[in-house]
Amino acid sequence: MVEGKGVCIYRLIEPDDIKRYFEWLEKEEINYYPYPSAYISGEETERLFSLMSQGGDLFIIKTKKEEPIGYCGIGNIQEKDGNAEIKISICEEEFKKKGWYIDVYITIFRYFFSLFNLHKMYELVYEFEKEKIEALKEMGIKQVGIMPEDFFREGRFWDRYIYNIFAREYYEGLAKRLDKEND
Repeated sequence: MVEGKGVCIYRLIEPDDIKRYFEWLEKEEINYYPYPSAYISGEETERLFSLMSQGGDLFIIKTKKEEPIGYCGIGNIQEKDGNAEIKISICEEEFKKKGWYIDVYITIFRYFFSLFNLHKMYELVYEFEKEKIEALKEMGIKQVGIMPEDFFREGRFWDRYIYNIFAREYYEGLAKRLDKEND
């Protein structure tokens, strides 16, 4: 378990978490799966868990009060280049607008930069993920690219933005700023 200010990156998602994970996906703005989680059988759960595990690691995010609020993950780790893609999703609505994204990002950066000795982490963010974009901007994370009209939803195409942070930016800027704020 990795602890942040108010959150814990609790543990890897396990087969018992799959039902909740799909319930979250159904609630999210990006609905990847066309069928409700209630119809996922035990056999399908195992197959889906196996497929998910191949793409990287997914972790449950909980509050310090043990309330599951979402998931995060790391994948596409390129050891030679020191790059990795992260994905963070706060799925419980009451936690989206309370600064929780910032706490999760900081916890992820601190943990994964040191664990994997990464040079850079990046995330692909849909333009309608407003709370996430606000958190990234507030932390000074740079948008470095755009994938125009990358996702079709609600009768229109949406852009996807690429945000990244280098380890040096985290250690020299963000981490120092946060240490001062927490003193």
